[in-house]
Amino acid sequence: MIGMMHRRTALLTIAVFLLASASVTEAAAPLKLTLRVPNRTYLVGEPVPITVELKNTSWRAQKVRYPLSYEWGLDVLITPEGGATREYVSPLHAFAREASRRPNPAPQKLSRRKSLTTQEHIAFDDAARNDFAFPTPGRYAVQMRHPYERGVRSNTVTITVAAPTGRDADALEFVVQHDLKALLSPHARRVGANEEQLQALRELADANVCIRGSCSPGFVPLGVTRYGEWARIALRALGEEIEEPITP
Repeated sequence: MIGMMHRRTALLTIAVFLLASASVTEAAAPLKLTLRVPNRTYLVGEPVPITVELKNTSWRAQKVRYPLSYEWGLDVLITPEGGATREYVSPLHAFAREASRRPNPAPQKLSRRKSLTTQEHIAFDDAARNDFAFPTPGRYAVQMRHPYERGVRSNTVTITVAAPTGRDADALEFVVQHDLKALLSPHARRVGANEEQLQALRELADANVCIRGSCSPGFVPLGVTRYGEWARIALRALGEEIEEPITP
């Protein structure tokens, strides 16, 4: 009888300990930040779309004070292979800092086991480099942090950045020559474009524009390159109506 009582006491103690441990874990980290990328390889200067998910892993509703976006403080950390970690600053981050005195948004209630999901892009680095976020070939690790939500950090995703070849290489040369680096993304409206840049974007997006010289029977169009696709996205962000090209 005494042995059974001791056994029950021991089991009860273990159960209480496990419950307490679970409560502490949930209290310490009720939110989980997860990143996903559609591909693992991109070209130099090509924007990288990233799906960002903030999940309530606890069994209680959580209050999320700020939206899940660059404009409300979602930090991006980039580490090139063998290099130092740096903070990526997009044009939207720069806008957020300039508008730091704007009214705070209403908090969102995140029900238990539910998620908030958004998509951001890593493209032009507005402050740290004034260049592409991934300016040279190599491997890069990417992590995000939501500083206003308990400083929660995401998983790390690793991508490979490759040098463009063929018509993509010629298109990248066109981008650099016409000062389009900062415009190749959905963030283009925050950057703004002058008339010369707009015309260059139209040429980059147009499948009937030749890369070099006159349009010979075997010409390679700019618009069907990877950069031409992003030029069309940029033009839409700038308010232009753009149709998808017909590949010759």
